[in-house]
Amino acid sequence: VPKVMGHGFNTFGLPGDPSPPSRFVKMFFERQIAITNSPPKKKMEDWLTLVQGILNSIFITKGLTGPDTLGHYVEGDHTAWATLRIPKTGFYAVRTYENMRWYTIETRKLDWTKASS
Repeated sequence: VPKVMGHGFNTFGLPGDPSPPSRFVKMFFERQIAITNSPPKKKMEDWLTLVQGILNSIFITKGLTGPDTLGHYVEGDHTAWATLRIPKTGFYAVRTYENMRWYTIETRKLDWTKASS
């Protein structure tokens, strides 16, 4: 049974382990292979589908990297949230561990001139 060593390293070396370096390499590899074999069209939706698939492949479920040694005070490593951003268009989306539905914000429609109260 894996034990907590920090940030996914308890399964280090296994194919597809949840350590940050392995997840980064996996995302890069999947992106390159997917674009080579089936280039997304020019529509934003095609690119978002590609990115969502890649993010789903590196999702870490609670308990995968070991038990919660501090009980309910601190949860072990897991993917708490994910974001999608397209700076040129002002598109921003976020989803959480508990709700995989994407919530979008059109940042260009926000009024950045108002002072916060």
